[in-house]
Amino acid sequence: MDRKKVEEHRENGWKAIDGKRLKSEPVGFCNNKVHRGWLSTTLLKGHKCLEKQCPFLDRNNEHPFWVQRKRLKIKSSLSRILREAYIEGAITSKSYLRLCKVLNRQKTKDGLIMVCHMIQKRDIFIPEKIYYDLIDGDEDF
Repeated sequence: MDRKKVEEHRENGWKAIDGKRLKSEPVGFCNNKVHRGWLSTTLLKGHKCLEKQCPFLDRNNEHPFWVQRKRLKIKSSLSRILREAYIEGAITSKSYLRLCKVLNRQKTKDGLIMVCHMIQKRDIFIPEKIYYDLIDGDEDF
């Protein structure tokens, strides 16, 4: 979504799909003709836009909701990789617990990249998609 579009509506408030005005910055815009309007996180979850993979959703990618969601997906993927490595015997329980603890404390992109390097040092494969998701330009991640 174009940042300009979000800023244009800031002064009057963003008219949500339920007809009310949003007080905080919206996570996206619904282009469905039936209920065109801005979406808060509550409305987004209530309408299950993500579950339905709604084609009418236009994301405001600068909203913290999307940044946090991306971070959680990456953490989940790394956690799954660690769990599988432990089950296969590639790492000890001590290493597994230590890496999980470090992973859970990370709140920045650099921290997650550091965890990826720690995992790779133990000869555990990390798919390139995880690196692409980490490095794709979100500086405030």
